Amino acid sequence: MEKIIPSKRTENITYAIRDVVVVANKLKAEGKKILHLNIGDPNIFDFDTPQHMKEAVLKAMKDGYNGYSPANGIPEALESIRHEAERKGITKINEIFISTGASEAIELCLTGLLDRGDNVLLPNPGYPLYTAVTAKLETEGRPYYLDESNEWQIDVDELEKLIDKKTKGIVVINPNNPTGGLYTKETLLKVIEVARRH
Repeated sequence: MEKIIPSKRTENITYAIRDVVVVANKLKAEGKKILHLNIGDPNIFDFDTPQHMKEAVLKAMKDGYNGYSPANGIPEALESIRHEAERKGITKINEIFISTGASEAIELCLTGLLDRGDNVLLPNPGYPLYTAVTAKLETEGRPYYLDESNEWQIDVDELEKLIDKKTKGIVVINPNNPTGGLYTKETLLKVIEVARRH
């Protein structure tokens, strides 16, 4: 695969994800089979929205529930999320909010967490939007590297060495985008313990 070296950090954010497509299309033209993992669109991977959900959305629209919802979410949806979390043993819930897609949630969370000059630890490889948002906020997205030889697990000892007084958080993408790696429970518990200590 050709190495793409952007001239500036912001260009890395803006173009890297698209540059992958250029290289993939070139390889495709050469007859190689390409599985596009950069898009994030489940429909192209044969996932389909369950029929009962499609029907529920159609019914809601026909019943006039297709306008703006409350800023903090529809009460029934928030309660449903709380119930599902509690069913899974998550009981110390401070707040639940619903976003329009993961990108909006990433933007809201990082904007609420970070002040100019702060840093946040980001997985590498990772989803480029995190780096874009940290750059926009004039904060540092500090990469911690995932170990490909160990099924893309986090090297928790190395991660902890990156923490300083300006570190406000650790982003954990699980399953990781773009590697698809799943962190073990042991790895996640170690990351939680690092966060607790700092």
